[in-house]
Amino acid sequence: MKYCRQCSTNYPADLTVCPKDDSLLADVFELEPGMVIRHKYEIVRKIGSGGMATVHEARHIAFNETVAIKVVKAGFGRDEEFLSRFRTEARVARKLQHPNAVTIIDLDETEDGMPFIVMELVSGADLRAIIQEQGAMPVARVLRVARQVASALSTAHKLGIIHRDIKPDNIFLTGARDSEQAKVLDFGIARHQDASIDEKHQTKTGMMVGTPEYASPEQATGIRGGQLDGRCDQYSLGVTLYEMLTGISPFKADSGMEMLIKHCHEKVQGPDLMRPELNIPSSVSAVVMRCLEKKREDRYPNAEALIEAIDACTADMAAGQRSAATVIRKVPTPPRPTPVTRPKVPSMRTPAVTVQRPVTRSVPVEKSSSKSWIIAAVLALAIGAGGYWAYLQNEKRTQISEAVEAKLKDLPGVNAAVNFDLSVDLTGTVHSYPESANAVVAIQSVPLVSDVHNRLAIDFTKPPAPAEPSQPDTSQADKSPKPSGDTASTTDNAEAKPEDTTRTSQTRSATLNNLISRIPARSSNTTPPNASQDQVKNLITQGTHERENGDYEAAIKTLERALQIEPSNSVAKSELSRAREAKQAEENILQRRR
Repeated sequence: MKYCRQCSTNYPADLTVCPKDDSLLADVFELEPGMVIRHKYEIVRKIGSGGMATVHEARHIAFNETVAIKVVKAGFGRDEEFLSRFRTEARVARKLQHPNAVTIIDLDETEDGMPFIVMELVSGADLRAIIQEQGAMPVARVLRVARQVASALSTAHKLGIIHRDIKPDNIFLTGARDSEQAKVLDFGIARHQDASIDEKHQTKTGMMVGTPEYASPEQATGIRGGQLDGRCDQYSLGVTLYEMLTGISPFKADSGMEMLIKHCHEKVQGPDLMRPELNIPSSVSAVVMRCLEKKREDRYPNAEALIEAIDACTADMAAGQRSAATVIRKVPTPPRPTPVTRPKVPSMRTPAVTVQRPVTRSVPVEKSSSKSWIIAAVLALAIGAGGYWAYLQNEKRTQISEAVEAKLKDLPGVNAAVNFDLSVDLTGTVHSYPESANAVVAIQSVPLVSDVHNRLAIDFTKPPAPAEPSQPDTSQADKSPKPSGDTASTTDNAEAKPEDTTRTSQTRSATLNNLISRIPARSSNTTPPNASQDQVKNLITQGTHERENGDYEAAIKTLERALQIEPSNSVAKSELSRAREAKQAEENILQRRR
């Protein structure tokens, strides 16, 4: 693009001199503040840049209104198919008129032929910035925002528009907290934004439509755009709601490819279980988990059904608050004082005043005593409930301690401490990884144990001392009858010559070798049972670690070795199946990308 810095006018790239003032034109690669495009939009500042386009704040010169302009980057200028789809989708998105969707105002081209879209300028903060700054959001606020976003999606889906890139970055919140409004960005444009599997929070040209952290399983497996429907937006909204409720992402991965595989296969824990300290209602967690179902048939059939579920959660929370307020208001009121009849005194009113004073003093005394009784009752109930709960916890800890002590009887050097939350800390020293694994498995099998914290130290320099071989019983040998030909006395044996001692040793060695040769030889494939079990456990642990790190081929080989030793091991079979499924999913994704 050519730009005249004297008159702030843009020109096509083939011009070198400004026709208005004969100034030399400068080569610019993006819009700059002060530029005027199409003689009606003056660029004010650059807002941001993505993989496909750059967004600027601009002023409509004729209307003196502030707008946002999204200009396609130069790298897409020669892709006629892309530009055609860009214009078509912008026209379709122009039909979406919804208070929770950013409105598209105009579609035009710069002087050098690059298309741009004019939209309403949204002021506020996106959900990404809010979550990073504040962490988990209040449940009521999450439901309010979720309903507005779902309402915009419902209208868009009815028009045949699928967003395909719902994420915190594309949802803006404007206005005050009690009346804030959600605005969904990039309706209709996101279907042309391909996210690189190696980038996060950014849409770039590549191999998949959407952003890996929020892509639905059908997007992750490479289903073509014509086969996608609004339920993929529902899944992405579920991931966003999970982050809003907990402040963390439901999936963690080191690469985009690993993230896509987890979307297809890994089950996540509900928000209420992930952050129990936040007291997230189970009904709200259930709505989020249904949005995150792997099969789209198991999600809500449409956005309208999702809105009904959100409204039901909102109503349940409101009903709970009303019932709590009703309980607080139902405080017994003190009885009204009995009216006192003034005695008829012919001339003096002093007795009437004397009688009235104790009545007026009795009213606050009754109120104070009544309130004190209520407070005392509530405190007594709270203390009683807390004491009973503590009693139950101590009973459970006692049961666990007894069971743990029995489990660790055969594991010397291992100590266990039962915490108040019913978790167990393992401390001490063992001499191998199998011993450490055996200790953890033994404690995990104890009922009521909530978790096991393995803090065992492994000392490879001090292996367990082998059992001492039993000493041969020489008393019987001394009492055995002597050969008939031996006429020597005990004294003679004690003074035997060295040649006789050597001959005797050789005779004993030959006899011992003869006895050993009669013992059947043990097969080289034979392994002691305990050693086999330890080896299988180690192989399963190694295979699981390799699968979680994405080395599926090595995991399959390791788990197959475990099954060769113990073919009936159900854990090894299960882990082998998961490793094969993950490897197949990775191969399918790579094949679709070629």
